[in-house]
Amino acid sequence: DAVDMTTSGLSFFVKATLQKNTIDFFARYDHFNPDKEFHNDYLYAGNYPFFNETFMTAGVDFILSKNIHLMPNIWVNHYQDKRDGMHVPGNNTDVVARCTLFIVFNR
Repeated sequence: DAVDMTTSGLSFFVKATLQKNTIDFFARYDHFNPDKEFHNDYLYAGNYPFFNETFMTAGVDFILSKNIHLMPNIWVNHYQDKRDGMHVPGNNTDVVARCTLFIVFNR
């Protein structure tokens, strides 16, 4: 008896060279709405369509050598509860500092 859902999403990715062959910048933005026509009175299976999610990341890519990159970056996840009178328990935004080591092993 669950309703049909109409999902939507949007994603952007950008990369820029700050110093040729040495430092790049990158950023990404994603937005996902699991049901554009959400309504509190609809019957949904589980709790899947109740939250819109926005994800953002940005960082710097230090090119240490041709095959080694060190990329400090930050991730931000934001959740928006679409139900009337409801809210995400605690903090509805997660922020995580990360550092990625990317190594390409040639054969």
